[in-house]
Amino acid sequence: MVITKGTDEKLPYLVIPKIFLVTFQIYIIQGLLLVISNGSVVYALARHRHLRRRYVILMAQVFADTLMGIGLCSAGIGRLVTMLTGSSITNRQHCLLMPWSIIVVW
Repeated sequence: MVITKGTDEKLPYLVIPKIFLVTFQIYIIQGLLLVISNGSVVYALARHRHLRRRYVILMAQVFADTLMGIGLCSAGIGRLVTMLTGSSITNRQHCLLMPWSIIVVW
């Protein structure tokens, strides 16, 4: 199944395969799961001084996973918005400087 958009100045007929929409929705779900699960672990470790001293490296790794979840969630939302508004023509530099790319690479 595909979703079609109306005519545009640049693209007369835009076809969006449903697999792209499902994939980006899965990005959002995965990102939210990562943020919720890892964010709660970071919160618990940061809240207790004894645990914070003992598991500082683990806390850094879990915090990085939380940022990865934020990046995945924002990538899914941004790509869905880009696909549904019809402004999907981009270049490499534009893709590299998107906020979700910067968060994920960091």
